[in-house]
Amino acid sequence: MGKKINILVVHNERIIDDRLEGILSELDYHVVSNVNCPNEALNMIECEKIDLAILDINLKGGGSKGVELAHRINEAHDIPFVYLTSYSDVETIDAVKNTYPGACIVKPFSKEDLYSAIEITLANIKKIKDKPLEINTTKSRDFFFYKTKGRQDKIAFKDILWVESANNYIVVKCSYKKFVLRETLEHFTSQLPANRFIRTHRSFAVQIDKIDTLNKSNLVIADQSVPVSRKYRSQVLKELGLK
Repeated sequence: MGKKINILVVHNERIIDDRLEGILSELDYHVVSNVNCPNEALNMIECEKIDLAILDINLKGGGSKGVELAHRINEAHDIPFVYLTSYSDVETIDAVKNTYPGACIVKPFSKEDLYSAIEITLANIKKIKDKPLEINTTKSRDFFFYKTKGRQDKIAFKDILWVESANNYIVVKCSYKKFVLRETLEHFTSQLPANRFIRTHRSFAVQIDKIDTLNKSNLVIADQSVPVSRKYRSQVLKELGLK
C-alpha cells in the first residue's frame, strides 16, 4: 500500500471498536487514535496528521453527535470522513448527506465494506486535487460553466455570496441557489476575481460587496453567519476599509 493512511476513529462501542481497529490494521491502515467524543476528536485533528476520520453518528452524549462533529470538521478542517451507523432510514440519510461524507457504512459491516468506503473516498479526493475545475476568468467574462448531469450550468460571479469547503466538495452559495462542486476551495478561489472575493476562514471565502455586518468572529451575508478566523481578520478589515 506504500505510505500508511492515518485514520482517526470516533466511536463509542468497545466491542465494535476492537473489531474495527483489527480490520483497519489488517488492511494496513494506521489508527492514530480511537476516541469517543467530539472534543477529543477535534483535539486529535489539531495535533496529529489525519488523512481520514471514521465517525459514528451516535456518539457519547446522545443524539446525532457524529453529525454535529462532521459539521465542525467541515468548518475548520480539510479532512474527509465516512460514517458508521446502525440506521439507514430516510431521516438518518437526510441528516448525514448535508455534511458531504465520503461514504456511509451501515452496521454490521464487513472488511470489504470498510476497505471500499475508505479507498473510494480517498480516490475521489485525489481526483479532485489532480483535476481541478477550470474557470474562465478573462476580462470579457463574468461567469463560468460547470458540468453536471450531462449538461453545462452557468454561475455568474455577481450571484455568489460565499464559497464553503466541505471535504472533497465545495458549496457555492448563490443568491438564488447553492451548488455543490467536486473541487478544492484553494484552487477555486485562486481563479475568482481577486478584487471581489476574500478568504475569511480556512473553509470560507466571500464576495466582499455582499458583506452586510462584521462582528468579532463572524460576518453576516443575507442574514446568514459566516465565520471569520483570527488568521484572516486583518485582511478582511483592510479590504473593507476598516484598518
